[in-house]
Amino acid sequence: MNKDRFFEIADKVAESTSVRVDDIFSRKRIEPIADARHLFFYIVHKENFTHSYINMFMADRGFQLHHSSITHGIEKATTMVEKRKEMKEIVDKICAD
Repeated sequence: MNKDRFFEIADKVAESTSVRVDDIFSRKRIEPIADARHLFFYIVHKENFTHSYINMFMADRGFQLHHSSITHGIEKATTMVEKRKEMKEIVDKICAD
């Protein structure tokens, strides 16, 4: 797995959602930040990063979490992408890069 791609996706999600990258790697639960984090989990998972890699890279940025939190975030983002056109557009744009 490519650590540079992981952080590139974080930057692009932050830019697309108007959330700071540092907030994606924080414990903040404010809805826009949590949505951006979940979207980030969804995209990196879609790009074949395993839960273990996601967890390791998150820990590198100081955010320790359980793999079930990653699964939950991916599930939440899946629903967001299905229901919110702007979220699908963000995913499509980032995954096309």
